[in-house]
Amino acid sequence: MRKTSEQQALKRKTSRRKRRITTEETSIDEGEEKNEKNNKKQVLIATCEKFAKATVKKQISGLKEEFEALRTFQPSDSSTTFFQNNKNRNRYFDIPCLDKTRVVLKGSGSAENDYIHANHVTSELCRFRNKFICTQGPLDNTILDFWRMVVQENIRHIVMLCKLIELNKPKCAAYFPVNVGETKTFGNISITTIAEKTTSDNAKHFQTFEMLVSSGSTYEFKIQHYRCVDWPDFGVPESGLGVLRILREVRRDKNPAIIHCSAGVGRTGTLIAIECGVRTLLEKKDVKMPEIVKELRSQRAKSVQTEGQYIFIYRSLMEFVRSRKNMKEVEDFAKMYAEYFKESKLVTPQGHPSEKNHPSAESVNPPNP
Repeated sequence: MRKTSEQQALKRKTSRRKRRITTEETSIDEGEEKNEKNNKKQVLIATCEKFAKATVKKQISGLKEEFEALRTFQPSDSSTTFFQNNKNRNRYFDIPCLDKTRVVLKGSGSAENDYIHANHVTSELCRFRNKFICTQGPLDNTILDFWRMVVQENIRHIVMLCKLIELNKPKCAAYFPVNVGETKTFGNISITTIAEKTTSDNAKHFQTFEMLVSSGSTYEFKIQHYRCVDWPDFGVPESGLGVLRILREVRRDKNPAIIHCSAGVGRTGTLIAIECGVRTLLEKKDVKMPEIVKELRSQRAKSVQTEGQYIFIYRSLMEFVRSRKNMKEVEDFAKMYAEYFKESKLVTPQGHPSEKNHPSAESVNPPNP
């Protein structure tokens, strides 16, 4: 009996020792994990600081020179055969759609019906969380093609960076039901706006709507439709906050996203360049914006059209840096940008003057008849 008691006591003692060791090991693991997270955070902050200092050192004049140097860039493969053969499906005659990255519509029955002015965009400079498709604002005769692409490519986010009408000119066909409860049908695809999900924080930047897409009688899914309200044609927003918030919303899951404005290259390309810049910083790498724009233009021709849009990319990335750490360089650049914004007379949502040197093709080039 005494032996049994001694054995039980020894067993309890051994058990307590094991629990203590396990607890100590767990504490060590948690401590190491916390230190690793802190180290990663510090590396990210250091990367952001390096970018901010380099940007301020360049000043606005240096960014202008960067953009000017990009004017002569031509992608190695710039064939546009399908663009030229489908003139009635192109919104602008001088905004080409590159063959090598174009979205090919399937199930059309013929090569003549597989065209849409849209390109897949990826990156080797950073790791996109989402797959992106850049496209023009649909025309009346391409709305069905647009929704075929949504269904085919398993799209779950659509970012609309233009309004239907801007400066009294049509910029995009009404391809969606504007109000909650409305339904529009194109071919065998029906779209119903089922809810508005705009938050008070985002209302001055963009609206968010949830839509139900039904294809045929058996397949249906929901998409998020973001409608930007503070990015005018011929210009840029005063702040990059709205753009960063849209990208954050899109980035919440890994589903593919369609980005479009009117031509699908100016505002659209700028948004993608900002996303690539953000992802590059998050990967703790140096942002090389000229290379980002070159890579983008090699997939979606003429992306980032104006000097103002190019400088706005930096403005937005500096606001991302501020979200990680507020530093003097961010404030210094904000002052530089505000002065540039004022001197260049970049458009605000309330005004209509054009950028002085490089008017946007989205506005000045007429659509095809």
